[in-house]
Parts: sequence; structure tokens; C-alpha cells
Amino acid sequence: MIGLQKFRTPLLLVATACLTSTSYATAHAGPPTPPAHGKAAVSKNSALTYWTPQRMQAAEKTEGSPKKSGQAPALQSSGLTPTATQFLSNETPGGPPVPLALQSPPNPVFGKIFYTKNGEEKACSGTALASANQSTVWTAAHCIVGTRPDDAIANLIFVPGYSNGDDGRAQEPWGRFAMKTWNINPAYLQPAFEGAYDTKYDYGAFSVHPQSDGATLTQRVGGVGFTYSQPDEQPTAQVTGYPGVKYDGVNQYTCADPTYSYGSWVANNCITQSGSSGSGITININGGTYLFSNVTGGDAQTYAAYPRLDENAYNVYKKTQNE
Repeated sequence: MIGLQKFRTPLLLVATACLTSTSYATAHAGPPTPPAHGKAAVSKNSALTYWTPQRMQAAEKTEGSPKKSGQAPALQSSGLTPTATQFLSNETPGGPPVPLALQSPPNPVFGKIFYTKNGEEKACSGTALASANQSTVWTAAHCIVGTRPDDAIANLIFVPGYSNGDDGRAQEPWGRFAMKTWNINPAYLQPAFEGAYDTKYDYGAFSVHPQSDGATLTQRVGGVGFTYSQPDEQPTAQVTGYPGVKYDGVNQYTCADPTYSYGSWVANNCITQSGSSGSGITININGGTYLFSNVTGGDAQTYAAYPRLDENAYNVYKKTQNE
């Protein structure tokens, strides 16, 4: 495993850098698909005031994930070899499982997403991106629109650098930001496994409102760059987010591990948990830190899977950063 400290330094430095989107590989053939688009289900003030400490605590170790019984059924049902079931308690093609490590202090570019799904408090993870509107967050599509057609998502906020304070209470040192608009790849909305949406395209972005003093997201915390159509095999990719279940659901955790092709997805052996969905996967390009993908699923024991970001993903980013 590549040392976490060596890779962590540029992540902290990039928080104030001005990065742009870039592609270092040929994009897929054919015209890109326009993003599916929507607006926040409730007003800015309604979302911000909804999240009391009690509701945030209820959401900390849960998420509206496509996983089932500790696995990602959409991954397992798509002809992957070996399957997630075969990986249990064994090494994946990338080697042994890699545990997550506490990121302290938290990097504010990464944050926790709180939202309600069909009236229940849920949580995911997200990443602030360098963007034209200074207000773009990247995450998993299922954290934005759910996993099935009858899911109703509301009250979504992004809390950068969310963490547990010395007094044991959750801290929001950079405040919170309410969703304004969202965009995803419409291919995600096609039924794929038992009526659930297609996790091969489980990525999306949303814009957020400025805070009450007018400060935008990246004015507060900075943002990483955006890249797409990168090779599946990356020598080091860092996962940063807020896992629950076996972790605390409050603090930020990180893991660095090489990535490899995994059927219709990219994967590495970081042991993500419920709450990790949407966590940013970042890579270093010419000294800068760029978003490579986001967590969509995994078996929570041996590997985590990520959607490939292509030109359609770039269109999602491009549209969101102009809203």
C-alpha cells in the first residue's frame, strides 16, 4: 500500500488551487448525452433548518445505497468475474483489502451529504469541485435521486469537513450549503437490477446556494479539479468520505490504493461502508489533485466500485458549474 501521508499533502494544498477540467484519454465514440436535470425539492432555508443535531445523528450511519445484504447487486448481476460473493473473505484482483484511516484534521474539500429519502434521514459523501459557479459538488447519483423511480429525495445539504469535535459533538467548521440544482447521466435512470437504477452511471453533481454572508462553496473550502476518460489503472487513487456501520459516521476517513478494471466499473480494495457512497476518488496529475470518480458500491469487506467518468460525466459537470 502506498503511504497515505505522501499522497495526503497535495490534497490539502489543492484546497486553494484553481483547477479546471481535463481529459488525458480519448473520449467514447458517439455524441454525449444531455444530462437529466432538476431543482431542489425544498427551499434553501427549509433544507438548512431541517437538519437539527438529532436528525443528523440519525442519518450518520445510514444511506440510500443500491447495496443489498452487504453487496452491490447491480454489480454482481452484470456478469462480473469473479463475483462479489466469490470475493468475500478472499483477495480481489487488486490484492488484499485496505482499511480506511482517520483523516485528522478533515480536508474541507470533502464533506458529508445529508438528505431525506421518502421521509427518512440519510447520508452520503461528496466533493467540492473547482468550477465556474464556485458552487459545485460531485457525488453518486443515488444520493441525489435515489435508487428507484418511487424514491423522493429532499432537504439535501452539503457539510464540508464535517467531523467530531473534542467534546464529542459533531462540528461544522465551514458551515453548510443547501442544494440548488442537480444533474445526472439519464442512463442511470434505466432499470438494471430488480427495478433499481443502473449503477454503471451512478454519478452526478449538484450546485449549492451561497451562505448567508454571500460566500460560495469554493471561496470557503476550495475544490479539486475534474478529469474524465482516464485509464482504469491508476497507480494511486485516494478515497475520502464518511463511512458508517463499522466506523463512526461522523469523521472523515481516507484510503489510498491502486485501481483496476472491474467489468463495467473501476475498483480498488479500499474497504468502504454504508455512508461512503459518493466519496471522492482523486488522483494526482502534474502536481494537481483531480476527481477521478466516486464510490457507488462494493461488498464492504474487500473492494469498492466506481463508475467510469466519460464525456457524459463531463457534460454533467459542465452544466452544473454554470448553474
